[in-house]
Amino acid sequence: MVESFGFPAPPRPDAMEWPGTPIGTGNVITRSRRPTAARDAAVDRVEGRRDELVGAAVEHIIERARTGPVWIRDAVIHGVRARLVTDSPHLHEFWTANWHGPHGWRRAAERVPPPAPALTTYAIAGAPGQPQAAAYSRRTNTIVLLNTSYYGDLRALVLGAVGRMLAEERSVHTVRGTCVTLGGCGVLLLGPGGIGKSALGYGMLAERPDTALCADGWVHLRYTIATRDGRRLAPFEVRPVHGRAARGHRVYRWLEEHRGASGEVRGTDLRGGEVRVPLGMLDLGKPVEAYAYPAERAPYARTALVAAAPDLAAALVRARFENIPDVTPEDVRARAPELQDLAAAVLGAAAGAESLPGGDGPGGEVSHDALARWLARLTAFDGARAMLDVSAPSLGPRIAAPPMTGVLVSTVLVVRRDPTDRAVLGPLAVEPFLARLLLGEPDRAREVAYNPDRAVDAAVEAAALERLQPLARSADGAPAFYREFLHQAGVPETLAQEFEFFRLLHGATRCYDLNAILTLDPEVRDVRQAVARTAALAARATAPDARASLDDYGRVLAAAMSSS
Repeated sequence: MVESFGFPAPPRPDAMEWPGTPIGTGNVITRSRRPTAARDAAVDRVEGRRDELVGAAVEHIIERARTGPVWIRDAVIHGVRARLVTDSPHLHEFWTANWHGPHGWRRAAERVPPPAPALTTYAIAGAPGQPQAAAYSRRTNTIVLLNTSYYGDLRALVLGAVGRMLAEERSVHTVRGTCVTLGGCGVLLLGPGGIGKSALGYGMLAERPDTALCADGWVHLRYTIATRDGRRLAPFEVRPVHGRAARGHRVYRWLEEHRGASGEVRGTDLRGGEVRVPLGMLDLGKPVEAYAYPAERAPYARTALVAAAPDLAAALVRARFENIPDVTPEDVRARAPELQDLAAAVLGAAAGAESLPGGDGPGGEVSHDALARWLARLTAFDGARAMLDVSAPSLGPRIAAPPMTGVLVSTVLVVRRDPTDRAVLGPLAVEPFLARLLLGEPDRAREVAYNPDRAVDAAVEAAALERLQPLARSADGAPAFYREFLHQAGVPETLAQEFEFFRLLHGATRCYDLNAILTLDPEVRDVRQAVARTAALAARATAPDARASLDDYGRVLAAAMSSS
């Protein structure tokens, strides 16, 4: 298939980023438009490799500082202070927009930020003589990103590293997913990359007025235990009077197996402040609760989402853009019916026509043709991204969540797309839930925990899962993946951590399987309508034991509407 879009040529052969054709508040074209293939999240296993990469980055920064700007900026991500050192104006701009700086985080979180960075990232867009590379050292909490200014790489590396630190030091579980609040409770969408989690999340915003976006792309989860004085505590260390201390994810299992023990537990409250209480203060008779927190201040989203969620258009008008291409007149003409239909949907969803591009018609009315050309650019290239404008009147109040205000998660939807199965929605027991998350989809590249950006030794984890997979079913055919895991020796600690965190998530919520196949319904005219109906069904999943198939989901939706 010949692509009918293109990008402006670089101003010089070695340019890593350059201005694109204007759109929104800015459009930067990057030479690399996909994640770096040479990524190593376990660089510490090769002695001296981390020092070699950092040395190359620092040498370039010193040289660059003599002739041009270098930016050093700190951000606070769920209480972790992370520092960026870069020669890329684009990475610096998106970093600043994506996360709170220390002063902004202090205002938004109402907490004092850490005094010094715990993570340092060297993102060098132009390092002569060095190949493109991305590496993370857990031993020194250092990231090195060389010869790319694609922001998706920087964001994924930093959030993966922050997630690793939070999990080991504070028992915070960082997942790739989308969380929407519905009537005050959280609905968490999990699934493989590209399955449509974000589209469903934004679709749910359009479906009901009492929804808001807690987080899109990355979500921090805290698993909390009740105290006898009515508080909630997310434990990360137990110090018993007798025996060894338990830390990190192992605290929860220890508490289950040592009821009545004496000692002290350290943890955090719902705002992230550290607390210590005697073990006797815990009310272990009450269930564990999961709370979700946003990982970012402003969402970094695929612009093509507007095709499935027209409400998103108003928030894209003033967004910062990355890799929005130019389209040919031939492409616009070839897609005219699709684009005109999408333009009509955008106009129908917009609060006011003056908030959209193309307001050059009579009396300032929006021109369908101009709007269609704008939408053609946003949807032409799947790698195009936007840093959303959180001040947009139509969407901003529903996506700008305070960084340390948790949302109680009531429901988890694990999204798949299997046209051979007519079941659309149904409860998901713990064994298949864990097998899906840890083994991934059978017809896709394996993504442990549906997160290819976890800062772990992927090769070691993959080898462990290969040994576990044949044991995933017992002799009677019943799922036994988690039972077998508990009896295995030598499982990597990072993998054990994910098992335990997802076990806690399943126990704290109602978990459902959501099969996104409504495009197979003859009455569904396009993907946008399929997303809208699937989003409505996702909202229905907050009811206990919700079930639906491709044959009866319409009746389920009608019953839900009549009872609301």
